[in-house]
Amino acid sequence: MIQLFLRFLGFPRNLVVLLMPFVQLQPALFKPAVFLAPKAVLPKELEISGAHFQELNSKVQAFETDFISKNGRKPTQTQREGHLFQLIRKDGGLGIKYEWSKDRMPKTPDQVLRDRRGDCDEMSLLFVATARKLGLDMNRCSVLTLTVQAEEKELMHVVVLSESWANKVVYDPSAFDVGKPITDISIASLNKLGYADPVIKIERFEGISGFAAHYLRELAIWDKNNGRLEDSLKQIRKAAELNPQAGYVQDIKFDILLSVADENLAKIRTDASLSFEEKKKLIEEALDLAKDAQKTALSLKDNVKIQDSKNAFMRLFFEKGKLYGNEAAERADRLHEPISKTQKAELIQQAEIAIASTRTALKYSDKQGDKQAITKNLEECENNMEKLKQIKTY
Repeated sequence: MIQLFLRFLGFPRNLVVLLMPFVQLQPALFKPAVFLAPKAVLPKELEISGAHFQELNSKVQAFETDFISKNGRKPTQTQREGHLFQLIRKDGGLGIKYEWSKDRMPKTPDQVLRDRRGDCDEMSLLFVATARKLGLDMNRCSVLTLTVQAEEKELMHVVVLSESWANKVVYDPSAFDVGKPITDISIASLNKLGYADPVIKIERFEGISGFAAHYLRELAIWDKNNGRLEDSLKQIRKAAELNPQAGYVQDIKFDILLSVADENLAKIRTDASLSFEEKKKLIEEALDLAKDAQKTALSLKDNVKIQDSKNAFMRLFFEKGKLYGNEAAERADRLHEPISKTQKAELIQQAEIAIASTRTALKYSDKQGDKQAITKNLEECENNMEKLKQIKTY
């Protein structure tokens, strides 16, 4: 089959014979760039509804009918993408305007179509969602998150990269009038496209799931900034499942994990109505979150985040030590000697957990002030243990 294909392209027979060993050893060079997205259920919010899709679909069908009548064939995927881009880009055929999303909740594709307004990632997501509904192969697309240097601050910009056999095209609905061909995915190539602010960093995530992960990340940030930490954690975990290698997702996941852990810690310290069992559950949940954050920090090889996770462990284990130590001491005060051997064993077990937790907190501390406070609490835990051992039993 490969020989026939090369002959069809016009290669002489003797050249085909010479090329065959190389082709058989390098089959990937003769295949289009197809990216297989990780298996995951995409959020329903990213689907286009029939009502909002009807106008767009009628315009695309009119384009394809006209193209066939003029050219005697159907338009290619790249040509269909190009026409779709002309419809949904800023000030294009659908009249969509650019709107910065800093102070509002991220919009779904349906909402952008309804409002005719969106920012760079929302318009890029609309492009992919509508293309997918039109039957185009969006697993050959990637989301490129570009970090650009705007004066004295860095901003994130989102575009779509579509790849086929011989073409790489960047679609930027919020900045460009047409899709722009690109030879390779590099900072130098992207800066040749005409951006006013220089691109200094690129992250690339393939397939539909990459776009879904980006949407969920933006939603998680919005929830976090508006005090909905539990919702934020759910969204970022979904995003991480869709694109586990996405650094821009893992960064936010780390921040949210520690924010929820700190929220649990604040509840333990300030809510006097909580029982010991309720506080115990909160501290264990917080420690699990901190472990997840540490794992994320290590995968990112980010020394600042690794240190932040260590500091979180110090705070949480210190609080766990105080929680169990205080509970053991207060229970002992409430009981009248002699007590049962079972009761004494329970008190000693709580005191042991207090000592072990406080020692772990001390291991994670690296500041003199923290070390002194933890050491003082450890001495109290150990003294309390000696008192508990003296309690008489029957």
